[in-house]
Amino acid sequence: MALDLNPTTGDEILQYTVEGQLVSLEPADEQMINQFVSVTIDGRAITVPRVQIARDANAEPIRDAAGNAQYRYTTIYDAANEAYSKLHEQNPIHVLCHREHMEPAAVCRVCMVEVRSEGRSEGSLAPACHRLVDDKTDIFTAKTSDKVKSVVGMVTELLSSDQPDPREHLNPTRESDITQELSSIAREVGVGVPRFGRSSANRGQDRSSSMIDVDHSACILCDRCVRACQTVVKNDIISRTGRGYAAKISFDLNDPMGQSNCVSCGECAISCPTDALSFKEGSKHQLPDYAEDISFVELRKSFPLVRDLPPRLLQFNERAFWRRSLKKGDTVFEEGEHGSTAFLIESGRFEVKRRERGKTESKPESFFGLFNSFKTVVRDSQGENSGGVGEAVAGHDENGRTILDEKDLLFGEMTCLSNYPRSATVVALDDDCSVIEIRRNLLQALKRNLKTRRILDERFRRSAISSFLGQIDILRPLKNDGQKFNEITEYLRDRVQLIEVNPGQTIYQQGGPADSVDLVRIGFVKVSTTTANGEEFVRSYVGPNSCIGELACISGFPDAGEEIKQLLPEAVRGRRTATCTAVDHVELLRIPADKFAELYRSNSDFREQIDKVAIKRLQADDTVNFNPESMGLGEFLEQGLQNARSLLVLDLHKCTRCDECVRACADAHEGVTRLIRDGMRFDKFLVASSCRACLDPTCMVGCPVDAIHRGDSGEMKIENWCIGCGECADNCPYGNINMHEVKANATTALGWLRGGGSSRDAPIQGRDGKAELQVRATICDLCQSPGGRSADDTSENVDNTLIKKLKKREPACVYACPHDAAHRMRGSELLEEIRKDRGIAALEIQ
Repeated sequence: MALDLNPTTGDEILQYTVEGQLVSLEPADEQMINQFVSVTIDGRAITVPRVQIARDANAEPIRDAAGNAQYRYTTIYDAANEAYSKLHEQNPIHVLCHREHMEPAAVCRVCMVEVRSEGRSEGSLAPACHRLVDDKTDIFTAKTSDKVKSVVGMVTELLSSDQPDPREHLNPTRESDITQELSSIAREVGVGVPRFGRSSANRGQDRSSSMIDVDHSACILCDRCVRACQTVVKNDIISRTGRGYAAKISFDLNDPMGQSNCVSCGECAISCPTDALSFKEGSKHQLPDYAEDISFVELRKSFPLVRDLPPRLLQFNERAFWRRSLKKGDTVFEEGEHGSTAFLIESGRFEVKRRERGKTESKPESFFGLFNSFKTVVRDSQGENSGGVGEAVAGHDENGRTILDEKDLLFGEMTCLSNYPRSATVVALDDDCSVIEIRRNLLQALKRNLKTRRILDERFRRSAISSFLGQIDILRPLKNDGQKFNEITEYLRDRVQLIEVNPGQTIYQQGGPADSVDLVRIGFVKVSTTTANGEEFVRSYVGPNSCIGELACISGFPDAGEEIKQLLPEAVRGRRTATCTAVDHVELLRIPADKFAELYRSNSDFREQIDKVAIKRLQADDTVNFNPESMGLGEFLEQGLQNARSLLVLDLHKCTRCDECVRACADAHEGVTRLIRDGMRFDKFLVASSCRACLDPTCMVGCPVDAIHRGDSGEMKIENWCIGCGECADNCPYGNINMHEVKANATTALGWLRGGGSSRDAPIQGRDGKAELQVRATICDLCQSPGGRSADDTSENVDNTLIKKLKKREPACVYACPHDAAHRMRGSELLEEIRKDRGIAALEIQ
């Protein structure tokens, strides 16, 4: 917990780090957080907080517009989860109307428990997912109360009686039987064939969708599909219609599912606890050549980490995981590769190898260190400070090698979660090694479950800390003495926290107390001060590998150096001298002030280096007379240009608006252009609307079928199995992904769902004999695979010379420009061009 100031009112606010997220609370809310209640669940006493941080469908803390954390009251179901997780047992309370990532609705009543007040022998029945915990109460579940077991059994039997064939799932013999949650609960509570007759009302079926069959008669109206569509994926396609026995779910304005605006993301069928929504049988897209098929049932049985995933999610993504067998010496992946898969360890041992790093020369500190930050980002994209592979939690053998085995659960997840290249090479050490390779969308689904999310986040934090400590700018001069450098990094390793900060969120406020020092791992931070008349003056922007907050901490130490005391007025010593605000998504390594002070006083080399940095910054603050905002740095960073690895930049002094670049792009991509000659303008340059190949691409997050990847050259590409849901287009903050209709064939998602066509390229035909169209995402791929065509393609409307030129890795838009006005460059290169154009020598890199 940290104390800070509200920038608008000056009131005190409290900052917490919750599951690696920086959140703020007002003092009144903080008092509620610190209240606890004691209850007994099935005879076991447990103490739980009265309120919990509220979370969204992805288990992320929910914040209000000011960035303050929202909270909700703890329910009996929450307390039971906590109690039984400590015992490593399954929670005996069943739920049907929601899953962990949804808001409880309390409409199924399968979660009933008995609640007794202190001293009473009889209690009342209540839904555990909605009843709040009260202090000094006894709670009994179906595990210890015959009364509760009878009630839960009756509710389950009533719900089962309306199923088309309840007997079908009582003795499961097929893989798909475990996807029927209602029948699974019926078997667990001992319910057999229902004694009640089925309703005579027939609500009908809907087979119009290419992906999902709808059986309204099997629907129990739990509304899980409605909430999945509206709150999880936010498509707002499903709702209710009708009244009484005629009530049912509907799509759009009660249209057939196949004729509605459904994007076939599958979230509704994944959420359904019955057979009301089920996936059609269809052909699957091709696995990699080295892959061995594995059923989702076997996957759930073999790996406890994925056991909490909905069975239907695994059924829907049957081609998102596969077995991979390796012999001794086989390479799983190599350092520097881009990847979109993680690896569950099934058997054998694996060695983690890193290339030797050369010693880094120290550079003098510069007030305008932004360009050095850009250089760091470029280096990161090439693998220097990229995603770890789990070595931070791995063991070592007698030879000092980093070894992974089954106890380490998985590796390679850092690349999936951070979108950075592989940071090491992993090689099989045994002849019988086996891993299960899983795609990014399954890894993201694991993070919906709070238990597995904590496991993954802890591994991520430890690996990120381990791989990052060696890259910090203020420690680079100490690298030449390996022993001293290792002493510092080993001290920090277990004493720092990895926390995430959202864009626009205040890290700390000018005038606030100095309670930590922060190391910037990812993202950019604006450093600004407020003048006496209330005007904000932006002093600098700091990027990856930079340090912030150390000056306030050092100045508050009684034994701080005399030169620092002379340069800093006594009134501000030990207080924040500037406001630090996240410009984009920022990850920080936070060192608590007491730990920083301990290292500062115990290590003379560290102290000497930190003092040098602090003195140079204080001296720079006295001499600076240039506001970085005057060069547009604020807008540059806010627009995310610093993360761009390939901007399409048009020099407007040369451009004649002939649109040859747009036509060339369309010619190279089967008539569908990937760029628009419009966008932001900086100086004489226009940043056109075309994929930037971002260093940290947000478009890759959330794809339900993992169809968007980074290519070998860093370009973004859309795979053939794209279902056209539009998630990537919604996530791209720059509008550089568009949805277009294409003719469906055997290689597209619609082709697989329909069982394929007569040949690979033959279009899928509808009932009217016309070619079926399918919506797919389109994105600039830097012409690494133009239209799927080769240089030998002689089809009409294709410039053969252009295709041959593209094989040399020059994008069509750049090649076709007749005036040398179109260029591809990194964000740092664009900023340098602007600097040169304006003649700002003060920003020269030292």
